[in-house]
Amino acid sequence: MANQDVDRWKGAALALPKETVITSGMPIRDRVFEGDGVGGFLRKYWTPPPGSDLPSMQVSQAEVVLSVADDIESLARAIRFMHNDDMFPSITLSDVPQLEQRGIDLIRVLSNGCDLVLDDDIHEPADDAFAKAKERASDDTRATRIEFLFTLAEVADEVKPRLAALKDFDVEWIGEARDVAQKLSSEGPPVPGRQASPEIDLRNRLVTLLDQRVAKVRRAARSVYRDHPEIVRLVTSAYERQRRLESKRKKKAKTEAQPK
Repeated sequence: MANQDVDRWKGAALALPKETVITSGMPIRDRVFEGDGVGGFLRKYWTPPPGSDLPSMQVSQAEVVLSVADDIESLARAIRFMHNDDMFPSITLSDVPQLEQRGIDLIRVLSNGCDLVLDDDIHEPADDAFAKAKERASDDTRATRIEFLFTLAEVADEVKPRLAALKDFDVEWIGEARDVAQKLSSEGPPVPGRQASPEIDLRNRLVTLLDQRVAKVRRAARSVYRDHPEIVRLVTSAYERQRRLESKRKKKAKTEAQPK
């Protein structure tokens, strides 16, 4: 399992107190994807373009330095190396827990439905979102399947009236896809007996190191750009924003469903 980035961080990762290690929550792929974005943000705003009236991230160098961008990129590479189906083999369908099997089924029906209604020679935002989601899910690991479920549900919501008109398509599948994805992402590794494996433990520890550095950059950015919310938004978590929106949507739906 030789890898330069893993070797660089292995000592620090194994030294983390057990109680601080991340084992669930946001899918791994989202964490790495957002981490790369935060590293890029730090590089871009360390010295804003000439003529810009924006403050510089350099003013926060007592808390975060430019080399943190290198650290984030290195940790992202290490996690990508660790988090793949060569190390965590795909499970045959007969061995997949019922929840994960349902996720696979929902990916199939939602993908087929979206493919059908979007194949109309009219370009719209849903086309781009669907194409990007399929591209990011092309490696078909468990983490990317979870992410694909979340995105498919959002795309399906955008074209829901057209999906509802399809024969044998149940619009309830859209909400179910979100529920299944959230349960799977919260449960951590879904294979019984694998949670304590050294490989998964090291991967989770690397993710924890990444999260610590990403959080540090985000805290600094919120302080530096407190008068520029549009800039702060660039560095905050799109995944968490979506979760908050989904939570509000569910609360609203529940309230509206109550007898008046």
